Order: sequence, then structure tokens, then C-alpha cells
Amino acid sequence: MQRIVKIAIVTCMAFFLCFCAENPVTKTRELMFFSEKDEVALGKGLDNDVRKEYGVYDDIGVTNYVQKVGKKVARVSHRSNLDFHFSVVDMDEVNAFALPGGYIYVTRGLLCYLNNEAQLAGVIGHEIGHVSYRHSMKALQANIGTNILLNIIAMGTGSQFWAQVSDMMLGAIMAGYSRTYENQADELAVDYMLKAHYDPYQMRDFLYSLKRMEEGSVGFLLGIFASHPLTEERIKNVQNVIKQNINDYRDKALKIDEENFLHIIDGMPLEKEKGWIKDKNELKNGKVGMAVPLRRGLIIEKGENPDELILFDRYQNYVIGVTPLKGRVAQQEAIEEFEKKKSLQKKIYFGLYEDAQNTTLCIYRLNGSDLKVVFINMFPHLLAVSFIEKASSRGELVWKEIIKKARKLDAEEMVKVAPGRIKVYEVEKKQTLKELLKSLYKDEKTIKKISVMNGLQEDYVLEPGKQIKLIITEEDSHLLNKLEH
Repeated sequence: MQRIVKIAIVTCMAFFLCFCAENPVTKTRELMFFSEKDEVALGKGLDNDVRKEYGVYDDIGVTNYVQKVGKKVARVSHRSNLDFHFSVVDMDEVNAFALPGGYIYVTRGLLCYLNNEAQLAGVIGHEIGHVSYRHSMKALQANIGTNILLNIIAMGTGSQFWAQVSDMMLGAIMAGYSRTYENQADELAVDYMLKAHYDPYQMRDFLYSLKRMEEGSVGFLLGIFASHPLTEERIKNVQNVIKQNINDYRDKALKIDEENFLHIIDGMPLEKEKGWIKDKNELKNGKVGMAVPLRRGLIIEKGENPDELILFDRYQNYVIGVTPLKGRVAQQEAIEEFEKKKSLQKKIYFGLYEDAQNTTLCIYRLNGSDLKVVFINMFPHLLAVSFIEKASSRGELVWKEIIKKARKLDAEEMVKVAPGRIKVYEVEKKQTLKELLKSLYKDEKTIKKISVMNGLQEDYVLEPGKQIKLIITEEDSHLLNKLEH
């Protein structure tokens, strides 16, 4: 009998040794049935589902900025060895979440409520904290079950079984975590902010803004911002962690960077946009502020993303692509990004299009034919108009007409075809926030929303030169002239 007991004990010890892993943060051994390779594979599969389900906010400038901040924070994390990925999800809701293996997401709605780079770093640091502790894997292990997860990993993301359970897995992750897990992630966020030389008090200030949103039903909170009330206790916990650690960084210049952050989100929509809209003899896109001529007889289809148009005649003798390249980046960088997405490698010409200073012509060799692409500078974005001919046609004339008549929408047109968006405004005279907003808006709900969005109380005194976020909608189009004069 004793022999059997000894064998059982040894077997159990061997089992736990096989399935124990060191916690990257605490350095203690804990039960974990999945390797880091399994974790990354699971995250990669779910990342594809997130992109299909919610869509990615396709702005090169915003994406590059979020990735830059994310990588800076990831470098000082407990799992800096991971290949972290940072994306902006095109959702109105205020949320951020992390998938296993280092896939981090912030929503467009969240960016609208942040006010500086340090606050963005704090949110990203919180999500990296969840990855460091392997919270998502522990949550999936508890909610989905170890056996199911092992089967999912074994069969791969392309299996029918994956399709059946992926929604359940995403739901478990996006529902948020326990108070203990959230506090752990908050504490690591402060740690990472300090190590990356960001001001951690900005994280505390953003928590106050979220608390105001929760109390006043301003904005739509999800995930870590909704599953547990943002009580004074949680905010005090963050403040205490800051006090315990900030003395070690007194000689460091801790970054806030409000100006660059506001520049990046200036013009960002508060709601998901519709893309191209037919208006008389044009197609207009309020998301990027562009219009192209609409020619009768052409068949119009959507391209690889909602903002891309594919135009062709009924015989399909030629194909014209209209692709906005969004983001405040250098023209060459945008062209390289376009080439990467389209897998264009063999460039046989690069130069000006018909000597026009704001256009660039590139010609690529593709499947034995010439693909011509003109990149039109419509600051802060570019418009790529491509043309490839399969048989002799009048398609090149149509292509040239689109290039000639493509144009930027003016400010009044923008608000008519686009949802409400952020307008960064520089204060001209000393006044309270409420005084300024009362002079611009009649609706008290809008005034309250804007004050929360800026993280300021209504009695806050604005000094000349201070930049704040306003909301411009079709109903508020008259404000554009008022603000500019």
C-alpha cells in the first residue's frame, strides 16, 4: 500500500513539474498547460478573428504612432522577448484588450478620450501587464477548459472546431478580468510607464475621466473599463503604487506629450464611418475627405478594405483601383506601405505624373502587364489611382479623368458626409472651459461630453495657447467659420 502511495505521489509530482512554468513577473512556479509557442499561436489565430469581426482603423499615421508607443513600453516589460503587435480597432466603444502572445488592441473610441501620449502608454502598459501575467491564458484555461484549448491548438486555427469556439474565446477575454487581475495590471502599467520615462500620474488622471464617464453615462465603456466599477479604491491603489516608486525617477524627465498626441487624433471620427457615398456625379468619402468623379456605365465594387473602390467596364477590359492612403506620414512611406499591401515588387518607373508637382507616377510589372499607379497628394492623406488593361479599351481615358477630377472635400462638405469628429482647437483668450463651450454649443450633454473627453472640469481656466478637443458634427458645421475667425 505504501509503495502505491509513493508511486502516486511521485507521479503527481512529475505531472506538476511537467506542467509548471515560471511566472514572468513573480518568478514563482505555477500550473500552466501551454507553452509560450502555444500562447502565440492562439493569439495569432484570434487576431485574425478580431480583424474580421471588428475591423482595423486604417490610418497609417495613427497606427504607426500607437505601435511606436507600444514598442517603447514593451521593451521594458517582463516579457520583452515577445514579438508584440499593436493595433487600433475601429470601434466606437472605449476599450482596450490583449490576446495571448502579445496582441494588444486599443479602440478608436478610446483614443478620442485620451489626452496625451503618457495616457496612451498607461493603457498599453496595463494590457502588456495582462500579457506579462498570462491573465488571458489563465482566463481561457478556467472558462473554456484545458482539454478544449489543447484540442484547439492541436487542430489549428483553420479547423471547423476553431470556428465554433473562437467567438467564445474572444468573449471570455473581452469580458474583462477579476479585480485582482486588474489591480495587478494597473501596478505593472505604473512600473512600465516609469521605466519608459512616462509620467504615471497621467494614468491616474485618465482613471478619473473614466470614473466620470461611468457616473454620467458619457461614452460606451467595455472590458477593463466596464466590468468592475472604477472606484476610489482602484484609483487610490494606482496613486499609492506611484508614490512608492516615483522617487527613483526624480532625476528623469517624465514625458507627457500632449501636442503630438492631439495632432495625431485631430479629425478622428467619433463613430464608425460609412466610406464612399454617392452624391450627384461624384463619390465622396468623409473619412478621408476625398471625392472622385462617378462615370456612368462603370461597375463599382469594394476592394480589400471598405475605403477602396474597384471600377471596371462590363467587359472587364480594364480595372481601375481607387485607394485612399490615410495617415500623416511622408509620401514615400505611404507608397511603400501600398506596395507592401499589394505585393508589388517589380517597379519599372518612378517619377512625376505629367509634370504635376502633387502627383507621383509608378509603373509596376504585374503578371506580364503594366500596372500604372498615380499617387495624388491630398494632405494629410494620399489617393492612389491604379490602372491595368486586359484588352484594348478606352479605360486609360477614364483613369486620367479620375486623376484630373479627384479632389479634397472642403470643411462644410466633410461634416455633411461624415459623422461627428474631433477638432483640436487652440484657445485664444483666457476663459473657463464652460464659458468657451457655452459660446459654441447649446446642448448641455455635448458640453459635458467634451469636458470629460478633455479630462477637465467645466470650471477649469483655459489659458491662451492651450489645445483642447471639440466635436464637430453636421449640426455644428457653422462652428467651423466661428472657430477660424
